[in-house]
Amino acid sequence: MTSYWRRYSAKITVFMKQQFQEKRLSKTMGFSVKLENGTSKMFAIYGKVLTRYPCTAIIICFLLNGLLGVNIQWITFDSDLESVYTPTNSQAVQDRNQVESLFSDFTATNYHQQSMASLGPFGEVIIKHFENGNVLNRSYQLEIKRVVNFVYDFTVNETANSRYQYETVCARRSGKCVIDGDFLLETAFWDRFENGFINETMLKANKFTSVIGSPLFGNGTLKSAVAFKLRFNLRQDSSHFKELSEKWEKHFLEIMRNIELNDSEIAYQVSDSLNTELNANTGGDVRYFSLTFTLMITYASFATAGGNCVSQRGHLGRAGVISAGLAILGSFGLMAALHIEFVNIVGVMPFLIIGIGLDDMFIMMSGLADADPTAAIEAKIAHVMKTSGTSITITSLTNVIAFFVGITSVFKSVRNFCMFTATAVGLCYFNQITFFLGCMVLHEKRVSQNRHCLTCAPLAYPEGEQTKSYLKQCCCTGSPSTTRDEQESMLEKIPRLLMPRLLLNPLAKVITVLGYVTYIVCSVWGIKNLQQGLVLQNLVSESSYYFKFSHFDFEYYPTQFPISFVIPVPLDYNSRAVTSGIDFLLENAAKDVDVEDADQLNWLNSYKHSSVFANTSEKAFVNGLKLFLNESQLFRNDVVFNHDKIVATRFHILTKSIKESSKQGNIMMRMREIAHSSDIHCFAYSPAFIFFEQYVIVLPSTIQTVGIAVAAVFVVACIIMPKPFLILCVSISLASIIAGVLGFMYFWDLSLSSITMIHVIMSVGFSVDYSAHICHAFLTSEGPDKNARVGKALDLTAGPVFNSAASSIVGIVMLIFSESYVFISFFRVMLLVILFGFFHGMFLLPVVLSLIGPNKPMSTNRRVIYQSKEGNAIYYDFIFVISLLYSLPRSRDLRQHKVNAKKR
Repeated sequence: MTSYWRRYSAKITVFMKQQFQEKRLSKTMGFSVKLENGTSKMFAIYGKVLTRYPCTAIIICFLLNGLLGVNIQWITFDSDLESVYTPTNSQAVQDRNQVESLFSDFTATNYHQQSMASLGPFGEVIIKHFENGNVLNRSYQLEIKRVVNFVYDFTVNETANSRYQYETVCARRSGKCVIDGDFLLETAFWDRFENGFINETMLKANKFTSVIGSPLFGNGTLKSAVAFKLRFNLRQDSSHFKELSEKWEKHFLEIMRNIELNDSEIAYQVSDSLNTELNANTGGDVRYFSLTFTLMITYASFATAGGNCVSQRGHLGRAGVISAGLAILGSFGLMAALHIEFVNIVGVMPFLIIGIGLDDMFIMMSGLADADPTAAIEAKIAHVMKTSGTSITITSLTNVIAFFVGITSVFKSVRNFCMFTATAVGLCYFNQITFFLGCMVLHEKRVSQNRHCLTCAPLAYPEGEQTKSYLKQCCCTGSPSTTRDEQESMLEKIPRLLMPRLLLNPLAKVITVLGYVTYIVCSVWGIKNLQQGLVLQNLVSESSYYFKFSHFDFEYYPTQFPISFVIPVPLDYNSRAVTSGIDFLLENAAKDVDVEDADQLNWLNSYKHSSVFANTSEKAFVNGLKLFLNESQLFRNDVVFNHDKIVATRFHILTKSIKESSKQGNIMMRMREIAHSSDIHCFAYSPAFIFFEQYVIVLPSTIQTVGIAVAAVFVVACIIMPKPFLILCVSISLASIIAGVLGFMYFWDLSLSSITMIHVIMSVGFSVDYSAHICHAFLTSEGPDKNARVGKALDLTAGPVFNSAASSIVGIVMLIFSESYVFISFFRVMLLVILFGFFHGMFLLPVVLSLIGPNKPMSTNRRVIYQSKEGNAIYYDFIFVISLLYSLPRSRDLRQHKVNAKKR
């Protein structure tokens, strides 16, 4: 009897320790479990309700998306490069507005490029030898004359009854059209060249470097060059002439396409070329969406085509794709109703939404396969929503929040893309839990009635009847599935069977950790070398005429631009303090490493050295200056008078050739700092600054937007999945994926710009998907240890995650053939996000959770000793207490009992 009580006491002690551990763990997980159970219960109730009204849910979904989609006919477009891809209301835009309000437009009377508030309308031509030979011979003078004659001779329709030529719209100076490079038409230049009188100093002083491409010098004189560039400047001094100049530019392009030269090739552009070519490329590449939609339906059908003629789930796969397509339609319609303009980058949104929609679809179908096949339909759908509802809600909500945060961006392209995409993600989620879930109910009803998947006719022959032909058995027989394996396709079975066996062994875990370390090292190196800014010529395809021109321009010509120091307030320029302040300002600017110190346009200094200079009084100073400006056209545009007062003026410097976008942004900031620190109230401005703004804003804007998005996603994870360790895993995984995307962008020749910034924001929401699925599955899985729970989590999620990743890759694979930078960069970043997200969700996190994941109390009955008996709880409690008291003074014997038990 004593031996019996000792053995019984040992069991009771083990049981008490187990109960104590479970109670301690349950306290830490109490809120998590309650919240999980509460949300799961709500989703289960929703699933039961929808089971009763599936057709109503489908109709509501169609009506909502269809009514929204009707508005798509009123959608508006914004294709202006400046407004879309540069920061909204930037400092450069504000400065330009101030310059335009202070200084008049002189393109009709006294055109000078340095005094332009914008780049202005123009047509440009580059002529070069086919084999990069020397173009400095008189035969090319004839080629240049031929091109100029073409430009002067063609006519453009102003109205139905009137036409005009270049001379009508050309920018003028001294009554003549201003053509940069027209000196090549004069014999004087060629005579001086042949006699060796043109040296490098003369070439720079006369601004010939902007016309003669890649000049080579020998013995101090010009010997050869690769290309010539001609620029035909146009008027913009009124809305009428702006309209005429736009028409002229379009006709100029048509003429240049048809012109043929003897031994030369020609490249050309107009001021609006980049806008029109970008629109043409992205608009043409949208056709790939129809092919993508077809591929996605095909893949979804194949990936879900398990089971027999009754349990076949291919229709559900197609319904999932249609659900995402409806969301895209609804998003476009809603944005059109709200007057949110379509920008080029929005063209990639459908490819993204299809992938997100199929991710949710595969998760829900996995939940259906995991349901008890013998249960009622209502119980099955309740199980689907109970196990999958929280998971797809987490991913959809994090995606929506990430894109809504992007609406705060300073870039219109980012804002509009995020508004379109956030709306589409929200509608996609709504469609999944209405339309797709309704289709799932109808599918289960068909299966329960043993109806054929195609004809919906009741099957007359049971599956496997030997009296019928094999073909008839395959095509005309079937029955509801009784196990998960019977209804899943091979693409669903293989990942969930393979991944646990592949990962949950020591060698695989070591390899995974080493792979992750290598990944982090490469990512850090890439981030360190990642460039910032958008190279504009990369926005168009290599087959575009603009790409050819921009390539020649970048290769053969310096990238220089004038910078103006604008003084917008009245000053007494006869004062020594003012003149000293201006001299000090320009001297500081000239000391900059990227400024040509000899190239300054300083009207004040030139006026001081003129014969009409007078400084006896401010009035005398102003009167003498007016006489000086009447004789000097170069400075006439730079001084604004109000009677006898100078109310505004400007001075110009010229930069050296700066081709790197980071250096362009840096010199803008340095010149602004010089102006800000000056004693003279002024600001630095150049038309090029409009585009340089993105180079200095894109990084802090990306950090701010992504940071807010990550914080928002973290809050959502805390609310929906309140387990600190799992939240930490998701957060670190998210940060790791974003770091990988940024780092590997460098290895794939991508820079951080207003376009790729969108992709980085996209990766915030998309990166959470796979990590959230595995963490949520681990949180809800049961098992004796962490390895077993990870195995169960992989069993639930490996198939859906694999198919989601595969379908997302299928969804973007057509973009390989795109010629647009917008689509190519989207493909590259999206592929990185998918691969890195899959690696973290299916390899790294399972290994981490199996090693250091949190424990979970088992759902055990506390009367585990008497599991075969029920009913007399008081009796068992009494026995339990007595046996516990009996075992207390015999701890020594109990320890010996444990030793003996281990030996046995």
